[in-house]
Amino acid sequence: MGIALPSELLSSLEVNCPCRSAQLRQLTALYSDLYPSPRNLVVYGIQGTGRLHTVCAVLSARKINHAVVRSRECLSLRHLLCKIHTACINALYQGGDKSAKEAYERRTESVNALCVSLQRLLQGRDDKLVVVLEGIDKQRGLGANTLPALARLTEIVPKLCFIFVVTTPRPLYLQKAGIPYLHFPPYSRAAAISLVVQSPPPLAPQAYLNANQDQATLHKWYSLFATTVYESLVAPTSLAQSHFEQTCSTLWPRFIWPYLSGERPPGKGKNAQWDFPKLLVRQRSLFQAAGEETLAARLLPKVNVTTFDALQREQEESKDNALHITSSTALLRPNPPPTIQSQPSNNAPLLPLFATILITAAYLASHTPPKLDILLFSRLSSSSRSARVKKSYHRRKLFQSPSKHQSGVEGPGTTAGEGASGGGGTPKKRARLGAGRAGLEMNLNLARPFTLERLVAVFRAIHPHGVPGKRSVADRVGRELAELERLRLIVPAAEGGAAGGGGGLGTRALVGDEAGAEEKRWRVNVPRAFVEELAGHYESQVQGVAGLVREFELLEA
Repeated sequence: MGIALPSELLSSLEVNCPCRSAQLRQLTALYSDLYPSPRNLVVYGIQGTGRLHTVCAVLSARKINHAVVRSRECLSLRHLLCKIHTACINALYQGGDKSAKEAYERRTESVNALCVSLQRLLQGRDDKLVVVLEGIDKQRGLGANTLPALARLTEIVPKLCFIFVVTTPRPLYLQKAGIPYLHFPPYSRAAAISLVVQSPPPLAPQAYLNANQDQATLHKWYSLFATTVYESLVAPTSLAQSHFEQTCSTLWPRFIWPYLSGERPPGKGKNAQWDFPKLLVRQRSLFQAAGEETLAARLLPKVNVTTFDALQREQEESKDNALHITSSTALLRPNPPPTIQSQPSNNAPLLPLFATILITAAYLASHTPPKLDILLFSRLSSSSRSARVKKSYHRRKLFQSPSKHQSGVEGPGTTAGEGASGGGGTPKKRARLGAGRAGLEMNLNLARPFTLERLVAVFRAIHPHGVPGKRSVADRVGRELAELERLRLIVPAAEGGAAGGGGGLGTRALVGDEAGAEEKRWRVNVPRAFVEELAGHYESQVQGVAGLVREFELLEA
């Protein structure tokens, strides 16, 4: 194939990755069949410049096996290493080979274990494997020597290459000389506007166009509209290209609606016709209020109606209200009709089913003592008492008669040394104090921290359909937990905070590299009513999911 790609293939790449001709030619030259590919490559640039899309397009055109790992989906360094190993297996075997199933069982909890696993994986293969680490500079729990250690893997494992996609690398980023760097600069003004104009949203349905209206005029006005949006909203705020396209598609229907709805244009005689300056003056409020709200990227912006059909329904409702006002004798104005988007938003679930069950498990893990995990969540726990009797029985034991072993258990706000010996009175007083503190926390409904392993164990126990014992499930739990943490529904617990998150179902001692990855704890940041409301959306699809909190919670509300 040589250094350069065929002209037809290169032109198709330039169509899929516009305004990136220089980067495409550099990537095709670096990953060619004529010369050895670089072991490590650093691709840097701000978000929204097409870094990952361009790299994957060139690797696919060269027919090179590549695996993409997004660091934003990884909770810790251990999770990142497991995802690298899993992505490499999927890229080489597509998950259907017998040897792939054997490779899935290998544990990769450190860089050394990952090195051994990749050596076995690529042993005897002639084709290369490129691992693309997207956003690796924002990885949680990344040490100072982690990226240099990953870069050294390419010297030990043959046919392995790494591409580090970062934002702003520092000098000697990988502590190694001779590593090529590829810069993706922000799109210029002309390039950003051309990208939006080349792939515009539906300018107007054909049913809304009159005889004297055509798509060519709308396309011309849309290019002027995109330029206005860029000059007034995007350039002062350095908005990403994706947000620029979303802003244009959101504001365009309202901007062009006076022209499509038959509204009488200003002026007299021949001047009484719509053009772009008149539309800009007529809809200047979009660039003052609605444009700023769109840039704020809120979950529920105040720009309620954004489609042509919704605008048509809104206009018909306003006409009906006007007729109702003229025909009635009331002096008071009626209340405005409800917005169009507010009706379906009440029925739409806020989170997917998997994330909903996961946040339910997080709530139970935060509001249940770890020592009762076997009683409440284990399927091997059998007793003649019903669930209600077991809950009330252990509630009395927890509050009234603390066991003999409580003196050696860490209570909230205490250390291991205080719970085991000395400092603070007799053993009876310490046991009574620990029981009273635990009862106070349960009465106040305070969220206690939990570990990732305990969360996965509770999630497996309460899932209505059951969870198979595969590594992909634990990986998905970590990915969804990272997303819930970004939404602030689950927050990390402070280091050295209240104990009690560890232990319980499925926990074990942590040694070496596992301790640094698993000692991090989280706590739920939402009340019970919010969790039950989320689960109530899926009660019709999955029976019993709405009553998980009531079924497994120790104290009933």
